[in-house]
Amino acid sequence: MEFDKVIQSLEAGNFKVEPVSDCNCTFDWHFESGKLVDGCDGDDCYEGFTLLVDDDIVADRTRYNAPNFFVNGLSEKDIPEGIWEQMQPPTTVQRWETGNPAVHDARRRDALIAFLMEGGYELARDDERGFANEYTMILRELPDGVFVSVNREEAEAWADAFLYRGDQSTEAFVGFRMESMN
Repeated sequence: MEFDKVIQSLEAGNFKVEPVSDCNCTFDWHFESGKLVDGCDGDDCYEGFTLLVDDDIVADRTRYNAPNFFVNGLSEKDIPEGIWEQMQPPTTVQRWETGNPAVHDARRRDALIAFLMEGGYELARDDERGFANEYTMILRELPDGVFVSVNREEAEAWADAFLYRGDQSTEAFVGFRMESMN
């Protein structure tokens, strides 16, 4: 696309700003020093916005990165401030957010669910002090020869509770404990 056509389209309001995100990380849930960790491999996530003119990407802006321009001669000064504001990815992370794109969090959750369904562990929760936002998630290692089958619904509920980070009004205090019945 030509520079002049892009500028004319931007001035005339003939453009679209669309959100974009992706994650190519891999997850290998395992135990380290008594903790359940995701073993995330890769830092190949992004989220942000693309600027399109006639369905062609002319610029993009992703969280934590400098803007990219896909038209010769186009720079940040050529794009009106109001458009840049529409393309501004969040720069702060709220306490209940992970700071990762939603697709990353969903893939991480799915990997945990698969781990729980394959692991043969009994899933449990200890509400300790009786507060809805303070609890410990438990995996019980069963005696040799004993296997427990975990269905998807149980694994999803356990994973959601384990990954819970709180919300706008409630801070989460989620612990983890591995128990052995050997």
